[in-house]
Amino acid sequence: MHKASELINKFASYVVMVAAFVMTVIVIIQVSCRYFLGFSIFWSEELARYLLVWITFLGGSVAFKHAQLASINFVTDRLPEKLRAIVSLVAQLIILGFLITATVYGFKQSFAPSVLTQVSPALRMPMMYNYLAVPISFGVMCIHCLDNLFKELSLAINGGGKA
Repeated sequence: MHKASELINKFASYVVMVAAFVMTVIVIIQVSCRYFLGFSIFWSEELARYLLVWITFLGGSVAFKHAQLASINFVTDRLPEKLRAIVSLVAQLIILGFLITATVYGFKQSFAPSVLTQVSPALRMPMMYNYLAVPISFGVMCIHCLDNLFKELSLAINGGGKA
């Protein structure tokens, strides 16, 4: 599970970097064309917006992998080591439940008949591709969460410590 999590995280990081680069270039070209050349690239804003959606959700999965999301630890930090491990395991299970639910319903929404018939106004791209950012990213987070859960379980079985 750990190797799969690492591999997927590297791929997601690469996609986020490429998407951020493409979005930056598109926006710079659009602004330059508008102000210096007097015309606008009609599809650039839409492409930048959809890239931002993917960057946000995939970037969230990368941050989740590295435990860089905002959290409040002042209560759990004051707990005894054994209780802290139990609370951490329960929290991981609750998070996993949410991620699985979000993934399942995200795919249901992405493949709903109303979404399958929609296309974006400028790019004429099926909207399903934009909607898929949510379930794919939450699915990636599920894999990372399972990896964290297995690490914490093995630490709990092998005698304490923090993952």
